Amino acid sequence: AEALVRWHHPVHGLMGPLEFLPETEAFGLMGKLSEYVLKEAAQQLGTWKNNGIHLNACINLASSQLGDPMLASRYAEIVKDAGLECGSFTFEVIEQDLTDQDAPHVQMIRSLREQGFRICLDDFRVASSSLSTFEQLPFDEIKIHASALRRAQKDSVSLTVLAAVTGLAHNLGISVCAEGVEDQVTFEFLKTIECDKMQGFLISEAVIPSIIRRVYSAKEATEDEVA
Repeated sequence: AEALVRWHHPVHGLMGPLEFLPETEAFGLMGKLSEYVLKEAAQQLGTWKNNGIHLNACINLASSQLGDPMLASRYAEIVKDAGLECGSFTFEVIEQDLTDQDAPHVQMIRSLREQGFRICLDDFRVASSSLSTFEQLPFDEIKIHASALRRAQKDSVSLTVLAAVTGLAHNLGISVCAEGVEDQVTFEFLKTIECDKMQGFLISEAVIPSIIRRVYSAKEATEDEVA
């Protein structure tokens, strides 16, 4: 489950992230917001766990936070205080200049992994990436951007490249997730290149936690009836 932030504004109603995250970043509040999201997600995973639903959570991490030297240890403490393992959380970061393995943001990614967190390279566009440094990336997962997926469905060369990148990732122990999956044709296409995970409206729209609980409860009820 991916943790998504929304703002119930007293005047403007429900606001999506693009409507307030730029201002949050501009006023230096992104760190506080991300910490709040992590605490809420940890509490929710704990609640689900107590109800027999064992899920992991993905959380977006702003690039500006990767310069905080205490980030990894503080996040690990939050998760452990909630009675969870760091491996239950995947932090999604956007692609940056990864040629300098000693750069602060790369070192912070390594520190998060050393604490046990999983790291996902978000918005991976394939063509813009340097495959020569692919094996050096400290990531557990890559998330294929929807635009790269659309190109691969229309162009045989792009398809070959995407399939090759997926295979390379698997050989390096990196899982592959595709976003923007909105129809059965795309779903079947991703199966042919052995994509590990899919995200999009075909799978599920964004929902509140209680709906996820009802879905899993319904699955368990069906299994019990069959048994």
